Amino acid sequence: MKKIACFLAQGFEEVEALQPLNLLKRAGCQTIIVGVYEKQIKSSRGVTIVADTLLQDWDKDADCFILPGGMPGGTNLEKSKELKDLIVSNFQKGKLIAAMCSAPATALASWGILKGKKLTCYPDMAKRIIEGTYVETPLCVDGNLITAQGSGDSILFGFAIIEAFLGKDVIAKVKKEICYPYLP
Repeated sequence: MKKIACFLAQGFEEVEALQPLNLLKRAGCQTIIVGVYEKQIKSSRGVTIVADTLLQDWDKDADCFILPGGMPGGTNLEKSKELKDLIVSNFQKGKLIAAMCSAPATALASWGILKGKKLTCYPDMAKRIIEGTYVETPLCVDGNLITAQGSGDSILFGFAIIEAFLGKDVIAKVKKEICYPYLP
């Protein structure tokens, strides 16, 4: 069973965190919500989520690390040295890093792991991408990096993570389960 960790900080975009986690659970993955600074985290739209654990208490073991965007969620993720060290180390080990909206342009861009990578992010934040190559597309997969533009791409983002681990047959099963009408 694949273990997926999603990191939340104050001001995260709730759809970008919860929709992919919902799809990953349906696909049979183990998911954990990690509060970077506290367990009760308020989203950018005022929805409070209670994390399963705190970053400082977590065992730091996962197959995939998700960084949802939102503002100021992305910049709050970026400020955590402990999260930076964890993501950079696991990225270098070849583990899957998945980030969307503001997170690629804030956290990932400032942590120096985008060199030589293609990625996407919230279009208004693309100017912050210096080392990587910004592509204007809803979803971008480049090796062990999956990025998406924004909350409207949350389902595609979740499916890309599922495909990376479990393949298209599992995506088809999840699509049927959620009555997702779009092909392929």
